[in-house]
Amino acid sequence: MKSRVKLVKAEEITLQEMAINHRLKNTRRRATGLLMLARGDKPKVVCEAFGVSDQAVYNWAHAWRIGGVCALMGGHNGGRPRALADDVVAVALEIARAEPLTLA
Repeated sequence: MKSRVKLVKAEEITLQEMAINHRLKNTRRRATGLLMLARGDKPKVVCEAFGVSDQAVYNWAHAWRIGGVCALMGGHNGGRPRALADDVVAVALEIARAEPLTLA
């Protein structure tokens, strides 16, 4: 798999700023990882530095080649679906607020 990243000066500066200042930890991590790849570090070194899989690092490099900065800022993709539907939560809250809750 291809993991080498080539950066022009403007891209390098942008990634450095993202690595320091971006509000999302994942985006800061991806930016730092790409800077490491650009300076010649092996994907294994990047994996160990951030505690991620090899595939994650290759995915970062691929995303960068395809979409640049925008591809790094994918944001949160969700996670596990809620266990209860919104209407069930609303009913539970209504019941909880309607009656005094005591330990006695």
